[in-house]
Amino acid sequence: MAIDFKLKDFCHPLPILRLRRFLERSQWADEADLERYQGDRLRATVRHAYARVPYYRALFDRLGLRPEDIDGPRDLGALPVLSREDLRVRGHQLMATDLWRHRPVRYRTTGTTGEPATVYLDKHTNVLEFCYYWRYWSWGGYRLGRPFAELGVHAFLGADPRAEMRYTPWTRKLDLNAARLGGVAVVEFAGALRKHRVAFLKGPPSGLHVFALLLERARLEVALEAVFTAGETLLPHQRQAIERAFHCRVLDSYGHMERTVGISQCPDGGYHVNPEYGVLEVEKIDRLSTDSLTVGTIVGTSLHNRAMPLLRYRTGDLIELRPGRPRCRCGRSLPLCERVLGRTQDVLVTRDGRYVTNAFVVFHGVPGVAWFQIVQHERDRFEIRVQAEEAFTAAEEDKVKASLGRLLGPARIAVRRVTAAARERLAGPKYRSVVSHVDKDLPG
Repeated sequence: MAIDFKLKDFCHPLPILRLRRFLERSQWADEADLERYQGDRLRATVRHAYARVPYYRALFDRLGLRPEDIDGPRDLGALPVLSREDLRVRGHQLMATDLWRHRPVRYRTTGTTGEPATVYLDKHTNVLEFCYYWRYWSWGGYRLGRPFAELGVHAFLGADPRAEMRYTPWTRKLDLNAARLGGVAVVEFAGALRKHRVAFLKGPPSGLHVFALLLERARLEVALEAVFTAGETLLPHQRQAIERAFHCRVLDSYGHMERTVGISQCPDGGYHVNPEYGVLEVEKIDRLSTDSLTVGTIVGTSLHNRAMPLLRYRTGDLIELRPGRPRCRCGRSLPLCERVLGRTQDVLVTRDGRYVTNAFVVFHGVPGVAWFQIVQHERDRFEIRVQAEEAFTAAEEDKVKASLGRLLGPARIAVRRVTAAARERLAGPKYRSVVSHVDKDLPG
């Protein structure tokens, strides 16, 4: 998730300290306590939505429902799912009538699958976001006040976009401009990380992967305590390269600008769903699921946003869950998911009607690949885009085509080698390793 922590938006010390203390305890709480907290927050959110949000008042009245009919997460099924198109078209009806009382900040979603939507996030969600990240980063050893860095472009959009980096002493944050990442800049980046004694680095997996490859090519050593990834699906080969270059663990996370669901990875590898953050529901997709694995679309409900509460918001992202309630080796009682797969558009559909959700595995262990993207144009026509280095030979190219062919069955597969400049244009604001332009009967 791309979020700029501006002090004026997050300067609520007492609520932050209270929520931080609670989150430190709740991660070890038993299941009943977590369910009780989530239920209390949900009932308060539903009452507020009915009283203050025109969209939900009209919806409840049309369905013949009262706020008290939603007593817990299991009752949310009585409400229809809210789509991103609903948010875009009916956003003005989803705003609370006392919107400005909650000190909202207006954001625009990325719009990776259509027109962007407007969402208002208030002081309550800003407190939540700050404390959520504080807890998640602490799993990697971070303590408030320690120096950290972020690889991205957001911090440079309002300033000089040609600047390579910027250090903010009072937050001890080093911003590295991902748009300037290259063979020369990587030397400066590595020097700045050492100069400011940075121990933690955050960024999107695709950018951090390129950073890691450039460091290795330049034979530069940078040792960190943890790297935090967000905003895109972290692929296995990206994790390996990042951990190898920075000599530390990568802790991955999932979130979205609308802030209804938060998932974060602990050092033991478990992807923890944060029930204090929001309510997670999964719209099961039978054609992708098995007896031992449920695959479905994420539907989230916000528990803290009073300016623009979202009930049963379909994010369009796919998630995998194991049956039951497995526990992580770390001992935390927060529920687990197997992994977040990405957007429903990342699913490939074959000519014989099968669905493939992990096509990126064909690049596992393939040398000389700085960047790739698999694009489906038709059910039997695919394009593999590769930013290749010397080690990606013609023989390796043939292996990738053969591996993808075994996954997809009869298909036309072309390989297109691209430059770094073309990669930036093709990747867009949020990188997806797999893109399908074929219609699929899937939710989201």
